[in-house]
Amino acid sequence: MVDALLPRWDETALRVKAGRLMGTQSLARYVGWKGDKEAVDAEFTANRELGEATGCWKGGVLVEDDAGSVAAELARRAAAAAK
Repeated sequence: MVDALLPRWDETALRVKAGRLMGTQSLARYVGWKGDKEAVDAEFTANRELGEATGCWKGGVLVEDDAGSVAAELARRAAAAAK
């Protein structure tokens, strides 16, 4: 399907472009996710805020670190939202 719709880009190029749009190196949290431009912009902003808060905003994207700072902050925010 990708070959028919976007024949000039391979899977790696598409992942990099999608990651830049979303503001994250890892797209694992977005499997099955669909959103319009406003939703993508909101995710980019949220990822940037998270990256800046954890020191994991590198080169314009959220980068997971070995210490698990991003995962820990996401878990903390989810717990706070559940209260």
